[in-house]
Amino acid sequence: MNFMKGMYLIWPDYDYIDKAIDAGIDTLLVNLEINNNEEIEKIFKKYSSRVNCIPVRAWLGRDKIIPQEQRFFNGSVYYKHVQCPTNVEYIKSLLKQPLNLVNRYNCNTIGIDFEYYLADIKYYEEWENGHQCRCEQCKSLSEREQRVNNAELIRQELKGNKLYHLPVVNPYLWQIGEVWCNEFTYEDMYDYGKILKNTYKIKSEFNVTTDNVSGLWVEKFTAKDYLKALEKSIKSPANDGYWLYPQMRMSRNCYWRLEPESDWAKESLPDLPYQSLIDSIGSDSDPNFFIKLRELNDSIDELRNGLVYNIKSAIYKFFR
Repeated sequence: MNFMKGMYLIWPDYDYIDKAIDAGIDTLLVNLEINNNEEIEKIFKKYSSRVNCIPVRAWLGRDKIIPQEQRFFNGSVYYKHVQCPTNVEYIKSLLKQPLNLVNRYNCNTIGIDFEYYLADIKYYEEWENGHQCRCEQCKSLSEREQRVNNAELIRQELKGNKLYHLPVVNPYLWQIGEVWCNEFTYEDMYDYGKILKNTYKIKSEFNVTTDNVSGLWVEKFTAKDYLKALEKSIKSPANDGYWLYPQMRMSRNCYWRLEPESDWAKESLPDLPYQSLIDSIGSDSDPNFFIKLRELNDSIDELRNGLVYNIKSAIYKFFR
């Protein structure tokens, strides 16, 4: 794949989306949970002809109350936020909207966020930890068979479209996915050990590889340090791309900005060190941020070349 330059959209601000695209961003990861249908349609109509727009569906947790016949059953409890891994109806229901979008806007990629989001068990994250469904449909299957079937059912329902998966490390999902959008680098761009540890483990034990695209959380960095982290990301042979993860700093429409007195904002804001708009005037911002981002993106080929990079790349292939 070409080196991906992505941006995750939670609270769309079209001024900032335009700035990011003008600065070289070529992929928009569009959150389907928080944005309403009207907003989602507007994004795809406005940008799908300019960049790759990927609808991203959260798979578990949050407010998803699953019908009992579709729930994971551990022998005594039906988990209301975790699906039965072999239930086709649940898979169809969650992929209906993103499939509709990719078909109507000539896209070919769907993103699935497999993070558990307060669900009862971490079925997709803890793939080695003995989570076996014991419903009537699953009870004759081993845990491995359930997981293999789950991935295959998702693959079949994707109907040939590519899968980008966030953020979990799961070999069964990697076998059907094109790209792993990882979150290990959200706050520490320099810790590639976590990436290589997991890519090596799944490569060596399951003979599965995937492209890796690292996410960086904008609110965790000053503008200057964020650009440094991006450059570090681009230079690393561990990465096949990056994705910006902004909440407040690239959107005037962020819920926490509009509703600072809400319980959610009060709970979340203390964890965000930097909250001003990324290109405003201030010690943690930079009015020329997007100009510098453009310059950085224009230099990707140069940064990912040369003797040092090629030596590192040859070494990293052992782990990837």
